[in-house]
Amino acid sequence: MGVGQRLSGRSRCGGKETMNLVQFNFQTSPVISKLFRFESIIYRGELKPKIQHFETVREGETFHLITTTLIRKEESLVWKSCLDMLEFTMKTAAAGMQGLFGFDLLAIDFGKGIDHFNWNDLAALIVNRSRKLAVGEEVLIQYGSLFGMLKKRVSETWGKIDFHTAVEVFGKDSAQFDLVIKKLINDSAELTGAKIIAVLDLSQDPIFKFGLEEQTERLAKLLASQASQVMDIYVIHRDKAVELKAQFGVD
Repeated sequence: MGVGQRLSGRSRCGGKETMNLVQFNFQTSPVISKLFRFESIIYRGELKPKIQHFETVREGETFHLITTTLIRKEESLVWKSCLDMLEFTMKTAAAGMQGLFGFDLLAIDFGKGIDHFNWNDLAALIVNRSRKLAVGEEVLIQYGSLFGMLKKRVSETWGKIDFHTAVEVFGKDSAQFDLVIKKLINDSAELTGAKIIAVLDLSQDPIFKFGLEEQTERLAKLLASQASQVMDIYVIHRDKAVELKAQFGVD
């Protein structure tokens, strides 16, 4: 069930070695698999808290992919339970590692077998992959629908993992979903070049519902005024991806 890929297949960007995640099955992750085929996906870390930044190439064109993951407040206990297990797993793994590591959760899908995760197996996978890393190297960890980047920062005789996720509990009324899109547009404004935004909704009851009167009105107003700043804006729920600009007829 688990897959880990070391930083082989390296390339250089601005003198820095990078990892093309397309080579290591990331195309099947919950966000990327709902979009389109890429030739290259490079993880650049958090752009802002809870907002992740990828540099991608599709059909020879380079653009930024900005992603975040949401879950409704009413359903947040599901995420809280998952987060508790993830944090426990990281502590378990760290006990068998040597060095200071970072682990960024890139994607997870509650609907694809997470109830059947063997958390001890995930911890063992992380420990095994960590042993092959030199300082500065990173590895993509896949365990079922979970994808994360593990990076070795410092060599030590003890182990520690700094764990980060881009999952945010959406505590507002669903009518205010436009505020999420507005924030992603504003927070990515500093990036030059073409940009795509993707929001993964882990909720059972989707936050975005086209036709919900107040939500639709607010989104239409936002898109009319700011959508030109990005190429596409995707909302992903389960196996469906909606491109908002196309949905609202905005160029």
